[in-house]
Amino acid sequence: MRWLGVLTAGALAVLAGCATGSKSSLYQYGVFDAPAVVEIKKLPRDRLNPQAKPHITCARYGAFMVKEVDRGEKGAETLSIVPVDAKCAVETPGEIRVDLEGYFKGVIGDYIFFDASDGWDGGMPFYVFSPDGRKLFEDSVENGAFALASREGKNLRLQYTRVFHAPCSLYARTAECDGEVMALTGLGGEGAAPAMELPDCTKVYDQQLKDTAPEYVDALKTSPSVLIYPVELQFDGEQVMISPSGVARSVCRVPM
Repeated sequence: MRWLGVLTAGALAVLAGCATGSKSSLYQYGVFDAPAVVEIKKLPRDRLNPQAKPHITCARYGAFMVKEVDRGEKGAETLSIVPVDAKCAVETPGEIRVDLEGYFKGVIGDYIFFDASDGWDGGMPFYVFSPDGRKLFEDSVENGAFALASREGKNLRLQYTRVFHAPCSLYARTAECDGEVMALTGLGGEGAAPAMELPDCTKVYDQQLKDTAPEYVDALKTSPSVLIYPVELQFDGEQVMISPSGVARSVCRVPM
């Protein structure tokens, strides 16, 4: 279900005046459910940080509200899950604080998504919580965007390009490293379908090695590889399974 702007007229007016100053992806169209109402309230400005636009954002859904207090610093000051009929305020009785440095991303059913405050190696870490504040799972998605999402009951299905930080370097292609990465990613070795194979990391490492000072060459060769590949995630409310979808070949990157 796309977020097609189910907002009150007042919320739309406030939103227009608060389009900058926050990195929250709350208002981006995408795969998330539309909130019934979004409230945005301005907070007093900080004289030491005059460029910031402090505000509270409250997104109300059927059974809960997600609140983000943004002072204009990196990462929201407060992320919390609140009773749906609670007042939109900095401090809210009964709120469940989400212990995370990041921003509210969106909701699919009763799955609540948050982004990290920053990404790396082309990926944006995301975290999925339940309305009672339990973290259910996390991963990293390229450019922070999901391709598709669907939900039937507790069963959640996501399709996206995963950014996976391997525990070892695939440059040397040792059997031990290959086996560990295959077990963690579901990608295959020799004999696998082309789109399901481990990527060849030699070229990308060799290119980087040309511009690397001699004293750092050995460290670069052993730097854990970053794999970019399309996946399908399935979550049944208890267990998460992430499998390569095979719609495109995996790509190797040198960590930055």
